[in-house]
Amino acid sequence: MSGSKGDEALAEYKKALEVMSARKAAPKSSKRQAVAAAAPSSSKKKSKALGSSPIGFPSAIYDWATVLTNLNAKVRFRVLIRAYALVASQLYHLGERMEGAASTKVEMDTLASQLREEKDASLAKDKEIKALRLKVRNQEEAGELAATENVSLRSQLKNREEELNDLKDAA
Repeated sequence: MSGSKGDEALAEYKKALEVMSARKAAPKSSKRQAVAAAAPSSSKKKSKALGSSPIGFPSAIYDWATVLTNLNAKVRFRVLIRAYALVASQLYHLGERMEGAASTKVEMDTLASQLREEKDASLAKDKEIKALRLKVRNQEEAGELAATENVSLRSQLKNREEELNDLKDAA
C-alpha cells in the first residue's frame, strides 16, 4: 500500500469526522433526511439532493464504507509495519545471541577438544610412569637376587680359600 492512498484515507476520515460533527451541531430534521444523507445512492435525484445538502459537503464524503475501509487499511498497514519492525528487531537480537551462543559453542568444543588431548596425554604419561615403576621394581628384584647370589658366591669363595689353605698347610 502506498503512502498517498493512506494519506487519502486519512483525509477522507477527517472529512467524515467534520461531517459527523456538523451533523450533530445542525438542528435535527426528520429521520428520513438523515438516513438519505448518510446512505450512498446511485439515483440522480438523491445524488443531486445530497450534493446540495444543507450542510454543504459533497456527496463523496458520505461513502462511509470506502472511508472506513481506507482508514482500516492504513491503520492495519501501520500496525503491520510496527509489528514487522518489532519482529525484525527481535530476530536481530536473537541472531546476536545465537551468534554469541554459536561462538561460545565453538569455544566450548575447542576447549573440550583440548581437554581430551590433555587427558589423553596425561593417561599416556600415567601409563609410562607405571611401566617405569614396574621396570624399576624388576631391576630392584634383579639387584637383590644379584646381591644374594654375590653373598652366596663370596661365602663359597671363602670356604674354598679356607680349604685351599688347609690343603697347603697339610702338604
